[in-house]
Amino acid sequence: FALTPEATPIGMYDVVFTGLNVLQYLPAERLEEAIANIAAVVSPGGFFFGDFITSDHVRWYPNVMYGGEGERVVSLRTPRLRERGGKMYQESTIVNMDFRSERVFLNDAGTHSRHLPPMARVRALFERHFGGTVRIYDALSMEELPPDADTCESTRYVVVAERG
Repeated sequence: FALTPEATPIGMYDVVFTGLNVLQYLPAERLEEAIANIAAVVSPGGFFFGDFITSDHVRWYPNVMYGGEGERVVSLRTPRLRERGGKMYQESTIVNMDFRSERVFLNDAGTHSRHLPPMARVRALFERHFGGTVRIYDALSMEELPPDADTCESTRYVVVAERG
């Protein structure tokens, strides 16, 4: 399913949600296009809800994560900040170890890269394409952040954009 104005009737949805900072996995040059396409399919008075991470998210990003059945999967991560072409990215190499069977299964999940646009740029793009109120909240405390904020305590934030 492609969320484009061509594939989806204009103004069809009252609410659009993106999770796991999915918009930051897009190539940096496609972010504005994605926000414009989302705005096109949200009905007037409708809302977008989505989460993003800040450029200083590496201070919270875990090097080791546990999960799976009985915490028997271990994920080893090496987050780094990288600048490419004047844009900031968080790059993480991930290896998973799965202890759920008799043998340990190793999975090289590869290197993942997320674009980390400044929070003010994200706000400006949503304001431009939604034409309504845009609020940004710290994802942990849910306290509203001021328009000039560069980061927040949890390094994760939620954008709530109303379509004008």
